[in-house]
Amino acid sequence: MSDDLVKAAVLAQNTIEAIYQWVDKVEKAGGTTSIEGIAVAHAMFKSLQSNRSRLDKLITQPLEKALAELKGEKDE
Repeated sequence: MSDDLVKAAVLAQNTIEAIYQWVDKVEKAGGTTSIEGIAVAHAMFKSLQSNRSRLDKLITQPLEKALAELKGEKDE
């Protein structure tokens, strides 16, 4: 397995874990029915938006490339 694929998988796992930590923070702040919870959710969405291209470069693109290579090997 390529190092890039392993790195992408680890980053994906960490990203998913971080998203659920944000969800827990939102719930702890009162959920999306409270002003504080909405503020925390807003911060989470802004962070996700600002990191979208970075996540694409570090996770999505390497995973798509590796999966395409694996598919190519299976077709041969």
